[in-house]
This record gives sequence, structure tokens and C-alpha cells, in this order.
Amino acid sequence: MIFYMENNLTCSLPKLAGTFNLSEGYLSRYLRKETGKTFAQLLCEFRMRRAEKMLLHTDFSIEKIVETVGYTDKSRFYRNFKAMYGVSPVKYRKERGELVRKNTGIYTRKIQRHMTVQFEAGRNFVSVFQLK
Repeated sequence: MIFYMENNLTCSLPKLAGTFNLSEGYLSRYLRKETGKTFAQLLCEFRMRRAEKMLLHTDFSIEKIVETVGYTDKSRFYRNFKAMYGVSPVKYRKERGELVRKNTGIYTRKIQRHMTVQFEAGRNFVSVFQLK
């Protein structure tokens, strides 16, 4: 279930429960028992982690990142990001992004209209971002 959530950032509790043939109440209690976090907290955490990676390793606009990680409300994304990382996404990218790109040798290449692949210098791809 956790893997599914991490890879389907637009999922909802009813959709996840339906995918695994569980009731919403049971799934909610199960996630809370196993992780100590609610469904909403877990989903927010997964979205923020993906957004962080995209901020640090791509040159996508904030708007594109917001959309890609499953948010429909940009201000909610900004609030959640600042709550988790202590700074706005713009400031985070400015302060940490260039440093990470220089130190890791990771660069981004657009391979299709809706797909971007990250490469590490001299190696195979690191990750793929599917854009909407």
C-alpha cells in the first residue's frame, strides 16, 4: 500500500481502499497503526519528498511541480512545503538546488513531451518524471 501511495500521488483514501478491497475505515486505522500517521499525513509527506527531488534535480517551474505531485491548490502546496522544510519552495531551490546539482553530477534531459529522465554523469538514468 505504501508503495502504491508513493507512486500514485493523486490517490485518495476511497480509491486506495477500493484498490485493495478494504473499507476506508479499516484502511485508515491500519495505516495509522502501522505508520503512526494518517492517510493525509502520509500522502502529504510523499508529495513533499517528490517535490523536493524535483526542485533539486530539475528546472521545472514550481507550477509544474505542484501539478505533478498531485496538488490542485498552489497555496496549500506552499504551506505544506514550508511546514516540512522551513522555507518556501523557491528559496529551497535557490539555496540547495545548485549545490546539489554541482555535487552529484545529476542533470535532466527531456526525452518526450511529457516525460523527463534524470541522468547521473557517466551512468544510467536516476529517475523518470512523468508529467501531466
